[in-house]
Amino acid sequence: MAALLFVLIQKFDSRLLQHINKSLQRLYDNLQVVIREQPKLRNYINGLEKDKEKVQEIIKTVSLSIETLINENEVATEIEDLNRRISRVIGRISLFLESYQEIQDDHELKREISDLDSHISYLETLLEEDKKEELLSSILSRISKYMTEWAKELELEHSDSPYRLDIKNLTVIADQEERPIPMKRMGSGENWLGCHLISHLALHKYFIQKQRPIPSFLILDQPTQVYFPPELYQKMEGDPEELTDDDRKAVKMMFDLLFKVCLELNPNLQIIVLDHANLQYTEFQNALVEDPWRNEMALIPKEWINFDI
Repeated sequence: MAALLFVLIQKFDSRLLQHINKSLQRLYDNLQVVIREQPKLRNYINGLEKDKEKVQEIIKTVSLSIETLINENEVATEIEDLNRRISRVIGRISLFLESYQEIQDDHELKREISDLDSHISYLETLLEEDKKEELLSSILSRISKYMTEWAKELELEHSDSPYRLDIKNLTVIADQEERPIPMKRMGSGENWLGCHLISHLALHKYFIQKQRPIPSFLILDQPTQVYFPPELYQKMEGDPEELTDDDRKAVKMMFDLLFKVCLELNPNLQIIVLDHANLQYTEFQNALVEDPWRNEMALIPKEWINFDI
C-alpha cells in the first residue's frame, strides 16, 4: 500500500514538474518575443506621443479661433446696436425736418435782436470800464504806499497821514483824518519839492517793476535851490556855513532817498542831478560825474559869448 502511494506521488510530481517546465518555457518564449518587439513598441509609443502633441496644437488653434469668433460676435453685436441707435436718431431728425415749417422773415424780431446786441455791447463796455477803474485804483494804491513811506523818510508835513497821487488833478494829496490836504496847501517849497520827488520815484518804481516801456531815468535840475538863499546859490562853494542845521539835514535826507531808490532799482534806474551844491560826504562825492564848475567854467565858454562875428 505504501509502495503504491509512493508511485502515485512520484507520478504526480513528475507531471507537476512537466507543467511548470512548460509554463516556464512559454514564459521564456513570450519574453523573447517582447524583447524582439520592444523597439517597435517604443517607436509606436513615440508616434502616439507625436500624434498627441499635434492633436493638442489643433485643439489650441481651434480654441483660439472659437474665442476670436466669440469676440467678433460681441463686437458685431455692439456695432449692430450702435447702428440701431444711429438709425433711430436719423429717423427722429428726418421726422423733425419733415414737420419743420420755414418761418418767414420777421423785421420786428430782427430789430429787437439788433437792439439787444447794441445793449449787450454797451454793458460790456461798462464792465470793461469798471475793470479799468479797478486796475487804476490798485495801481494808485501801490504808488501811494511808496509815497507814504518816503514822505516819512523826508519828514514832510502831514507825513503821519497817507500820501497819494491825484491822477485827475495831477497833484499830491495827504489824507488827514479831518480832510485831505492838497500839495498847494502844504505851505513850503521844501514840501512841494518832496511831493514831486516821491511821486516821480514811486511812478518809476512801479513802471520798472511792471517792465513798462517808460524811459528809466529821472533828471532833477537844482533840487537844493529851495534850501539855499539866492545869494548863496549864485556863489556856491561846497556846503556854506550860512545853511541851517535843519536845511543840511533836509538836503542830506533828500539825497539819501535818491541814493536808496536808485540802488534798490539798480541797474534799471538812472537819476541825473544838475546842481550847484557840493555836499561833503563820501556817497555824494563818489556820485559826482565831474568836478564842480567854478572859476567862470560854464556850459557855454565865455569866449563864445565875446566872439566877434
